Amino acid sequence: MDEKNAIMFNSVTHALRAQEILAGYSIRSKLVKSSRSRSEKGCGYSLYINGNRSKALELIRSSGIQTAGE
Repeated sequence: MDEKNAIMFNSVTHALRAQEILAGYSIRSKLVKSSRSRSEKGCGYSLYINGNRSKALELIRSSGIQTAGE
């Protein structure tokens, strides 16, 4: 999976909420537990985006979901 298409989260709850929001806009994503080296604290999950990462990030943030490391 291409790291540049990943959006990181500190919790699985945020990642799942973000995935649901993106699905509502027909943006497909895959949820993956981040490697320990990629996650600074907490659980650390990433969504790998199929499509425009910038648009996905905008939709996630506008919904009030926090991302990690962005």
